[in-house]
Amino acid sequence: MKHVIIVFASVLFLWIALYSCDLRAQERISQKSNKEQVAPIAWLNETQGYLVDIRDSKRYKVVKIGTQTWFAENLAYKVDRSCWAYNNDESTVDSFGYLYNWETAKNVCPAGWHLPDDTEWVILADYLGGEKIAGSKMKSTAGWKYKENINTTNSSGFNALPTGRRDNKGGIFSHYGESASFWSAKPIDSFNAVSRGLHYNSEDVHYGTNSRTSGFCVRCLKDTDKH
Repeated sequence: MKHVIIVFASVLFLWIALYSCDLRAQERISQKSNKEQVAPIAWLNETQGYLVDIRDSKRYKVVKIGTQTWFAENLAYKVDRSCWAYNNDESTVDSFGYLYNWETAKNVCPAGWHLPDDTEWVILADYLGGEKIAGSKMKSTAGWKYKENINTTNSSGFNALPTGRRDNKGGIFSHYGESASFWSAKPIDSFNAVSRGLHYNSEDVHYGTNSRTSGFCVRCLKDTDKH
C-alpha cells in the first residue's frame, strides 16, 4: 500500500510539473503574440488610410503607391537612445516625427512594418517616373522655404516635409525647410549607410551615404510589400 502511495504521489508530482511548464509556455507564446500584433489598416479609399501603432496609440496616415504601402508621415515613436526631436523641441514631433540614427532606425518600425532597403526606395521612385522626377511627386506642397521648390505636386500622397536632419558631428540640426532625409536599411560599411533625400531645388530622389550616427527620418514600409 505504501509503495502504491509513493508511486501515485510521484506521478501526480510529474503531472503538476508538466502542466505548469505547459502553462508557462502558453503564456510566453501569448505574450509574444501580443507583442508582435500588427495593427490593421483602416482604408478610407483605394489608396489612403490609417493605422494605430499599438505601442503608443499614435495614429499614422498610410498610402498605397503602386505595389507598396508606405507611412504617409514620419515615424514618431520615442525610444530611449539615438532619437531626437528637431532642435530638441518636442513640439515639432506631432508634425515632423523623430530623427533617428541608423542602428535605431533599423528596428524602430512597428510589427508588420520595416525600414525600407534601397531596392525598395528604387521601386517607389521607378513607379513615380524615375529618380530624376519622383521627388516632385513625393514632396508636400507646403512647408518648404523657397520658391525653387519646383514642380511640387505630392501626387503620390507620400507627403514628405522638409524636416531637416541632425548631423553626426556636434549634434547640429540643419536644413529645416530645405530638405528631407530618410534612412535606407542598406549599410555601406561599419560607419556609413545609404540615405535618400528630397531637396527644395530638385525633383530627384537623391541617393546619399552618411554616417550611421546622423539623425534622419524614418518612413516605414509594410512587410507584405517586400520585394
